[in-house]
Amino acid sequence: MKRPIAIIVLLAISVCASAMEAPSGNSAFTNAFSGVMFRNIEEAFNVYIGSWTGSQSVSINGEEIMAAAVEQRYIPTEASALPKLVGSGQILVQGQSIDTRCYMYLDGDKLVLDIHTLNDKITRYIGILDGNTVVWRPLYMFLAYYIQNDSFFRADKGIVMSSVGLRYIDAPARNFKGMVETKTILQKPDASYSKDKANIFQGGSIFNTKGGALGN
Repeated sequence: MKRPIAIIVLLAISVCASAMEAPSGNSAFTNAFSGVMFRNIEEAFNVYIGSWTGSQSVSINGEEIMAAAVEQRYIPTEASALPKLVGSGQILVQGQSIDTRCYMYLDGDKLVLDIHTLNDKITRYIGILDGNTVVWRPLYMFLAYYIQNDSFFRADKGIVMSSVGLRYIDAPARNFKGMVETKTILQKPDASYSKDKANIFQGGSIFNTKGGALGN
């Protein structure tokens, strides 16, 4: 059963950091693509730069309620004390376009992500590196059911970002409560990806790649 667009807007705005806690194990996607191994958090920060396109699906309590086309861009800016990316994009669903906005910062050995909601509130996440995955956690632990991951892979014509997640939403004003699963696949062509920013290797795992980066 399809949900009203108001509920879809509430759920889909996470595209700026659209991956969430992923289940363990291999998949056909894992076996089809090679992982991107980052040597440090700066390389992970740089791989976001560019234009991404793809699709996103949202399920509530195991029932798919939305399939959308997604466009996302990350542009570096010098108007910040820390290295900063300005993220903007659109979710195209049910004939409507939903704008997204976020800011990502490189702060020492971690990333900081500020997601701006439609009512102009900011939700902050801290990202740490785990192989080919940026593991996002909410700054405030009472959002423990809102966990995010981004995993990166090498495709024939560029880089793929695979995002899978799970979060709990309780919105009494909209008469909604439930567990929400989000799956997003975005691709960036080679033209918008600098290959010297990250080391590519064969055999990466989509969910939990361990070990150090290989040298050039």
